[in-house]
Amino acid sequence: MVSFQGAEFAFELRGDTVRIGSAPTNGLVLRDPGVSQEHAEVKRTGSVWRLVDLESANGTRVNGLYVNKQDLKDGDAISVGGAKLTFRDEPASAPIPISGAAAPAPIPAPAPVQAWTPQPLPVEAAPPRRAPSRDRDDDRDRHRRPRRGGGGGGGGSGGGGWMAGVLLALLAGAVVVIAAMALPGAEKSVDPNVEVLRVMRELVAAGRYAEAAALEEKGNPQFGDTQKEIWKVAAEARRKLESSREEKFVGGGDSFWNEKIAPRMPVPESDVREVARLCDEFCKEFPGHPKADEAEILHLQLTGEASPAWQKAKGGSQPGQGGYVSVSDLIFAAENRAIPFLNSGDFAAAFRVYDMYADACARVHPQGFVEKFRDESKPARTLIEKRSRNFFEKMEERAMTLEDAKRLDEVERMYREARDRCGLPDLRQRCEAELDRLRGRR
Repeated sequence: MVSFQGAEFAFELRGDTVRIGSAPTNGLVLRDPGVSQEHAEVKRTGSVWRLVDLESANGTRVNGLYVNKQDLKDGDAISVGGAKLTFRDEPASAPIPISGAAAPAPIPAPAPVQAWTPQPLPVEAAPPRRAPSRDRDDDRDRHRRPRRGGGGGGGGSGGGGWMAGVLLALLAGAVVVIAAMALPGAEKSVDPNVEVLRVMRELVAAGRYAEAAALEEKGNPQFGDTQKEIWKVAAEARRKLESSREEKFVGGGDSFWNEKIAPRMPVPESDVREVARLCDEFCKEFPGHPKADEAEILHLQLTGEASPAWQKAKGGSQPGQGGYVSVSDLIFAAENRAIPFLNSGDFAAAFRVYDMYADACARVHPQGFVEKFRDESKPARTLIEKRSRNFFEKMEERAMTLEDAKRLDEVERMYREARDRCGLPDLRQRCEAELDRLRGRR
């Protein structure tokens, strides 16, 4: 689906490769200053369409991010110069214009205005003069020598005919001029594009880019030179509008992250739900932001589930379908969530992370997903268990030394800490037994 210069239309991808650019040799021609002659191409490999940027001057974006290569999914938004393309993975159909708008590519050059050239009116030819009689000398003499004075009746008649011809020619020219002035459009028209251009440039200078781009419709294509200038100014306004929107979008996302999420990291257990909510809100308000992936991973680490806004942006998964989170995604997120607890010696908290993820799998993923997660997370749980037992053995050796020194208060404190941190049922029971024994000694 192509949205370009105020028009929207469907463009069907045919064959295995479709090139996009401003040159007329491309499959999809977009006449825009921000589009290179050969800007990008879409290639099909099996059932997957891949977008490849052809080292264009202004780059190609997918969902707001600049890309060199990107496999396309249904609903992906592609930006090429001033054009917006939406990839739809649907059954092939003939391109159908939307809302009655005609496809703007390629844009024909404006037709030159045909100047009206007045044609002279036909002038009736004077009747042929009678040839002088060769039998009469007086006629021959009259023909050769015009008479002077008042008696020259024949010469006066000849001069009158010549003057009549001149007058007829002058009258014919006057009629032509009058006819030309009477015809509509023959007078020199005022170019309305000049005023449109002036207003557009003032709006661009004031930062009102959307209003400037909208005035492109007011251009009159009969005035070719100024119409081209209107197209250029409108394209510049759209580029600046997109740039300002992107700057505002990125700036707003940065402020949200720095003010609401970053100060809470690393996330304490008491803030897990609140930070997860903020991550979902961030993904909802700023999809495609450079921090969006980090917010998605953080939400997954905190809850074991994908952000609802992330799932919706990826195509709208339903509960029980798992969205776009794979088992490997969950394993990676769980490890990153559990490692800080493991390094600090809070083995019980590390075990709780994997239990929480298993519960989330059973709640939001298809049947069998949780079993696969448990199988692939066994090595991590085994490592946590090993380090937990090592910690307990070292703690028990120190506790025995302190008990021999009659420092029973310190020994009780160590067993209570081990009971809360080890996370293994058998070690917890041993700690409870030792605490009972120490209380008996007192």
